[in-house]
Amino acid sequence: MSDLAPVVPLPPRATGMSAPVSPSELLKSLLDTELPTGLIPGGVTVGPPTDDQINAGVISIMDAGQPREELYLPLARYRAQMRCLAPTLEHIDRIARGAWDRLHQRGRTVVLQPSNGERYLIHTCDVGAGPSHHRDSDENYEALIFAEMLIGLDPVR
Repeated sequence: MSDLAPVVPLPPRATGMSAPVSPSELLKSLLDTELPTGLIPGGVTVGPPTDDQINAGVISIMDAGQPREELYLPLARYRAQMRCLAPTLEHIDRIARGAWDRLHQRGRTVVLQPSNGERYLIHTCDVGAGPSHHRDSDENYEALIFAEMLIGLDPVR
């Protein structure tokens, strides 16, 4: 007979996320507070930008790939694509390098998600690829950056 208590496994998490976390929106919120507005006059947008935003210089964010949710912890790994768009190669280079500087190997940061008013903890953020520069069209250039984030799914109280 053993003096050790029996091991009771943790119950599996319910299907779906415990909170409506939007990694793209969190990344937008983080870049809005971290990047100087003069660097990106067109702002940071989730989804496709307008022509006016592109002509001013903009970062367009979209989710890239499926999230990988941890089994027994309220955490998920996300990947997001950031398209830096501007009319000159020099401008997209400054935008992309500014975003890379603020995101690569970033530690724990609490970020507001405006759509639901909740704050979430981004445990880590790394730039997995980029900036990769190319001509998007005859009118503008593009630099792609991919950020990989580990985000807590429960709001920070």
